[in-house]
Amino acid sequence: MALQKDSEVFLNQLVHKGFNTYYVSNQGGGKGGGTFTRNPAPLFSPYSWKYTDARSYLYKLSEFLSHEDSERINIQYEHPDLKDIISAATSTTQRAGIQLVKSKAHGPVHRHTPNSFRVVLEAPEEGAISRIDGVNLEMHPGDVIGNTNWIWHEHFNHGTSDLIWTSFLDAILVKWIGGVFYDPPKTFNGDVNFPDISQEEYVSVLGRSTLPEELGTNPNTPLQFYRFSDACKSVSALSKLKRGKERVAVEYKNPTTGGSISANQSLKLNLIPGGCLTPMTRKTENIIFLNFSGETTLELGNGEGEFVLGKYDVAVLPSWTSHRVVNNSYSDEALYFTASDAPLFKNCGLYREEIVG
Repeated sequence: MALQKDSEVFLNQLVHKGFNTYYVSNQGGGKGGGTFTRNPAPLFSPYSWKYTDARSYLYKLSEFLSHEDSERINIQYEHPDLKDIISAATSTTQRAGIQLVKSKAHGPVHRHTPNSFRVVLEAPEEGAISRIDGVNLEMHPGDVIGNTNWIWHEHFNHGTSDLIWTSFLDAILVKWIGGVFYDPPKTFNGDVNFPDISQEEYVSVLGRSTLPEELGTNPNTPLQFYRFSDACKSVSALSKLKRGKERVAVEYKNPTTGGSISANQSLKLNLIPGGCLTPMTRKTENIIFLNFSGETTLELGNGEGEFVLGKYDVAVLPSWTSHRVVNNSYSDEALYFTASDAPLFKNCGLYREEIVG
């Protein structure tokens, strides 16, 4: 039944006064449509970014911006569908981007409540250092470095070539719920009693399947360094167990809980053998893909398109998007990282996944 004109006037007045009603809100009278939908109706669509473009912009930026001008020299993967809602959002919960620390440069010490996990893309043979709560961690391509909630961290590049990584942060989620706290470099007065411990000692304490008995549990991993060589050995061995005929993955874990790397994020290294593809699936997670080696195609369901991903290219898919990953080589394996907010859905009792077709 069509509303009378005076009823429409009243409903418009209601909205302009800061009120609403189910009749209006569930008709899709806002960005993203109505609240109660039969299936998830995300605020953004699938999207991808080319690393060659991002890297070119990063170096252009570095021509006129230094670490003295800005704490970070980075290019953020901002989704066009979200840019008018919140700045530099890759998805509705995560922000991703690449950061540059030039040879002999220093990224000053700071801390923040959003969790950040970095995958190293380019690094000198030696001298690329993240200092995490006073521990010097040398980085190489593929290594994962954590900067979890409220730990001091800074970056040094003593090497002869530049350092670039991709970051995955839960900053968009933390911004939405009002949980961002940040201490910039000028607030660090040097009176923190950091431990005097080497990288190997640090990994031995937290990353060898044994933990200090007094450590307890933490929703965010206390381990801030995961070697790529270790993850590669694991995923390669797993692929052999599967006879090299399907995609396999290892998840980076919080050693205190055995769960995902943080309460809000899951990070995985995936291997897909040559000539293989994954089943067409859909899951309640907003997921970011970082293609690390080889070339893959991210195919979307229902003929909605595809993204061909080369080295270090990035793509994002919203929740409940049907997709599969295809290795474009018939002989060589491909490696890719995925960063998702699946733990959020699981903790809220909202996680679902299914094979489509």
